[in-house]
Amino acid sequence: MNKLASRLILILLLIPAGILNAGSTELAPLVVEDAWLREALPNAQVLVGYMSVENMSRKGMIINSLKSNDFAAIMIHDTNMQDGMTRMREKDNLKIEGRMRIELMPGGIHLMFMSPKRELKEGDKVEVEMRFDNGTNVPVTFVVKRGTAN
Repeated sequence: MNKLASRLILILLLIPAGILNAGSTELAPLVVEDAWLREALPNAQVLVGYMSVENMSRKGMIINSLKSNDFAAIMIHDTNMQDGMTRMREKDNLKIEGRMRIELMPGGIHLMFMSPKRELKEGDKVEVEMRFDNGTNVPVTFVVKRGTAN
């Protein structure tokens, strides 16, 4: 599916979710692209996920949590250097300022998908619900890929 088709589908999903005002002159204020999970070894208890999230509105948005029926929990993590060592730490939420794009990628902000409830292999899809501080929930489909997103 090309990027235009993905954006149109997201716009249609956001109208009933209340994120997109049908009378607005703007396109969908939230665009999620390239959502994927790195394929893990069988019986792995943690998978890592990435995506691009663009907030096209002027107002900041905060992702408070993510949920999937395929995992016990999904956590937002950040990777940074501390005392010469790379460290990961959990974040309580992910703020996306107005007119800003955030790339969740290896070596930076990413998602930790904990305790899978089924074995996932390349090509499988995982439905995730992003929950925002304003009470809005947005569905996102992650695709399992081997190695890198390309």
